[in-house]
Amino acid sequence: MKIKSLLIAICIVISIEQQSYACDACACSFGGNYVGVLPQFSRSFVGVRHYYRSFNTSGMYNGNKVTANDIFNRTEIWGRYVPHKRIQIFGFLPFVDNTQEIVGNHHPMTVSGLGDALLNSNYTIINTGDSSFMAKQLLLLGLGVKLPTGKFEQKHDNILLHPNLQAGTGSVDYQASIIYVLRYNSFGISTDVSYRFNGINSNKYRFGERFSTNANLFYRYRTGSIVLMPLAGYTYEFAYADTQNNFIDVNTGGTTSLSNLGFDLYLEKFIVNTLVQLPVSYSNIESSPNPRLMLGLSYLF
Repeated sequence: MKIKSLLIAICIVISIEQQSYACDACACSFGGNYVGVLPQFSRSFVGVRHYYRSFNTSGMYNGNKVTANDIFNRTEIWGRYVPHKRIQIFGFLPFVDNTQEIVGNHHPMTVSGLGDALLNSNYTIINTGDSSFMAKQLLLLGLGVKLPTGKFEQKHDNILLHPNLQAGTGSVDYQASIIYVLRYNSFGISTDVSYRFNGINSNKYRFGERFSTNANLFYRYRTGSIVLMPLAGYTYEFAYADTQNNFIDVNTGGTTSLSNLGFDLYLEKFIVNTLVQLPVSYSNIESSPNPRLMLGLSYLF
């Protein structure tokens, strides 16, 4: 049985006001991941965040209709290094725990372990954070590469699990993105477009290339040393069908749109990030997404 799960992770981190009035509304994109405004444009940070996604799926197996719950948990260590005022380098190291619970079967299939590492670099084209104008703008171009550090041939009862349940894809993938942020006083909007070019693994399996775009409104409220940053927005995702040996893997690919709701809390050098993404529509009738959740903690230095 081949069951579709769009493996699109999510992140959002928003910045606080700097005394120098440098641009504190900046964003990153990692090709298919959720994007948002990042903290303190010129500073490095390290953090950990946890993502939760689940899908209700159905399909035919040996002539019988089978329903299942696919659950994806990912805990990720990530950070940013700023070697130059126009360059930001990001690193991601995920640990995954994927489970497929088939209704009526009391033996769920579970995969746990290291996922695929990701490196990404954003180059700043426009940054008017130091200008005297009330409106601040930021434009970035991003390029990244995903490395096959996660296992992709794990089995259950000696049967190879579907690629969507594996910890890694087994392929080297590349991604490109364009991000634009506009801020006026305490209000702002961040937008992005990203595209991932997926390679093929040693099993001749290739995940379909993925496109995503996001638009989020945010507001900064400050009281003393505490900053609260709520946001609301919209995400659209599109994935081509997966292939194996150049044949289409049925029930893969499709579109998904989601509404974004969240807030970040800033306590001096610590940042607590929260996000909920609620499904609005989806095209794959055999795989319905449930709300996605994210919780993270970062430290600026």
